[in-house]
Amino acid sequence: MKTAIVYYSLNGNTEQTANKIAEKIGADLIPVRPVKAYPDTGFAKLFWGGKSVVMGEKPKLQPYTFEADKYDLIIFGSPVWANTIAPPLRTFIVENLTSLKGKTFAGITCFTAAGGDKALDKLKGYLGIDTLVAELLLADPKDKPDPANDKKIEEFCEKLENYNSMIKYRKAEITDLDSVYELVTSAIEEMEREGIHQWDNVYPAKADLKADIESGTLTVGMADGDIAVIYVISKDHDEQYKNGRWKFHDSDFRVIHRLCVSPKYQHRGLAKQTLSHIEDHLRNIGVDSIRLDVFTENPYALKLYRNNGYTEVGHADWRKGRFLLMEKRI
Repeated sequence: MKTAIVYYSLNGNTEQTANKIAEKIGADLIPVRPVKAYPDTGFAKLFWGGKSVVMGEKPKLQPYTFEADKYDLIIFGSPVWANTIAPPLRTFIVENLTSLKGKTFAGITCFTAAGGDKALDKLKGYLGIDTLVAELLLADPKDKPDPANDKKIEEFCEKLENYNSMIKYRKAEITDLDSVYELVTSAIEEMEREGIHQWDNVYPAKADLKADIESGTLTVGMADGDIAVIYVISKDHDEQYKNGRWKFHDSDFRVIHRLCVSPKYQHRGLAKQTLSHIEDHLRNIGVDSIRLDVFTENPYALKLYRNNGYTEVGHADWRKGRFLLMEKRI
């Protein structure tokens, strides 16, 4: 998982913290700087910084390079101004909001007195998410050195490094059926809010999920006692798969069905992590390739599979519309 640290620093506190974290976890640093610099001392610093926040300003930024597709995890770092993040960082988020969709996020705030937690709440609001995978709050670490800060940074980095190992996968059991169905229905509601009319109360039905469990093809990913993600792996496929111009005709293949992340765990990179888990598992048991279909009006799923090496080989037209047939040699 490749990581970027996007940060704004006025007096060097956030910059110092970003540099330490980047060195520990191998992240790319992307400093954000306004064209017109803010005063960094005295009354002018407080006045102009506070005014910029209160007025909701989004200052123009100096040129920067950010290729969102390169990163799964984005760490945002900022000083706290009036209980929120600094305006230059908000400009960056506004400019890149579309490409940030589906990423996993963590947050760093550096403050003089307080407000770090409130600033991170504002950050989540700007990103349109409920949760950051890790949070780091430091009281002016450059200006007020404290050995406790190094421990906090270590703990923050450990959370990031352990994030991918948090999900535990196992075969679904019949006692999971109600929870699996609840996950699917909540995901349908979330897709509907996004204008993605892929699933409904007809498909996938509870009976479909029950059959998946009974056939031993449905896997659940567990996090903190919750079912966070589900997927089905089998050799079964619709007859319209004959429309595919499959490249690996003689390979031992499997088909991914119903890969679905609970809304509670979305925007944390879990779909990508689960896809990697599936590929590793199938590779280990001697499977050569994976086939699947993806709804043409689901931009998140299209991006997931295209970015992970799946190529289009045809299409199928079903009740909800057109689906692309895709394939990958593993």
